[in-house]
Amino acid sequence: MKKFKFKLESLKKMRELKEKQIKIELGKIVKQTYDVKVEIQKLERDIEIGYESQEGLVTKTVGARFIGFYPLYIEGIKAKIKTKNDELSLLEKEYELKVEQLKQARGKVKVLERFEEKEFAHYKKESKKKELMTIEDLIRMRGNL
Repeated sequence: MKKFKFKLESLKKMRELKEKQIKIELGKIVKQTYDVKVEIQKLERDIEIGYESQEGLVTKTVGARFIGFYPLYIEGIKAKIKTKNDELSLLEKEYELKVEQLKQARGKVKVLERFEEKEFAHYKKESKKKELMTIEDLIRMRGNL
């Protein structure tokens, strides 16, 4: 009896490849999200360091221009944090979109897997049926001799 061959195997492989590609893209988005969060934390620490440095200048005699630098410095860092938060929200939206695409791709693969299982079960049933018929024919032939 010939070996079982799923007719839609190439389509199934293409859909599995698409699913893997989406998983890779999802991983990249997660990494970018993590990097942005780390950068936001670093910027927040920079603000704290700026405040501590400014407080340390209170005991020293310093020019007014030098003291005027700190509010601008902190405003600049806060603007960067706002930009990074905007970037983070865009990455989260992109993440949700990719998760939805992954669900759809996984569903398409599952449909083909179930169809393949169904065809394989039918193949097994037919092969058993043919095997039993062959055995019956052999028994009849021996009985006629």
